[in-house]
Amino acid sequence: MMNEKSLKVLEFHKVIAMLSEMASSPLGRELCLALKPSTDFSHIVQTQKETSAACDRIRSKGAPSFSGLRDNQAALKRLDIGASLSIS
Repeated sequence: MMNEKSLKVLEFHKVIAMLSEMASSPLGRELCLALKPSTDFSHIVQTQKETSAACDRIRSKGAPSFSGLRDNQAALKRLDIGASLSIS
């Protein structure tokens, strides 16, 4: 993780705020706000490959539609709790 002074100089918080405003769902917004810079070279390379693949997809087929997305975290949590109760 980069030090706080570097993040402030780069105005990282402003970049993250602008990114989160573009999210099309509350969960996407949360994920944007939770982003932190990485110093792990292999992680950086992997995420750059994923970003390139996403950009290629958008260029060739247009942006995917995320309309109708619903937050299912509560349901997944209930399933997880139910599964752990049945194991006991």
